[in-house]
Amino acid sequence: MKRRILGRVLCAAVVASAVAVTGAVSATGASGRTAASRPAAPATPVPPFTPGFFGMSMGGDLIQLSDAKFDAELNTMKKIGVHWVRASIPWGLVQHDSQTDQEWILVDRLVETVQAEGMQL
Repeated sequence: MKRRILGRVLCAAVVASAVAVTGAVSATGASGRTAASRPAAPATPVPPFTPGFFGMSMGGDLIQLSDAKFDAELNTMKKIGVHWVRASIPWGLVQHDSQTDQEWILVDRLVETVQAEGMQL
């Protein structure tokens, strides 16, 4: 009987200690500093390279994407720190049937969006 009581008391003591330690760690964080003393994370990630360093070369598929996918691709490029974009422009998309038949809409969209995002083409 004494063993059962002693076991229960010991178990209760271990649980109480664990709760106390967990509460202390969550209040100060794993580093031991309080939330107020920890440096704040930057709102926008800072690329670890110099401006103009990072670019992407995209195929002709980029200008053929739907508006939503096109915007998502360029937004992703901007978020990861792309500074310049190189894209292939299939001439068949610009000049369909004859030398006078020219459609620059997809190319214009690429140029305007890249410039609006602050990147170079």
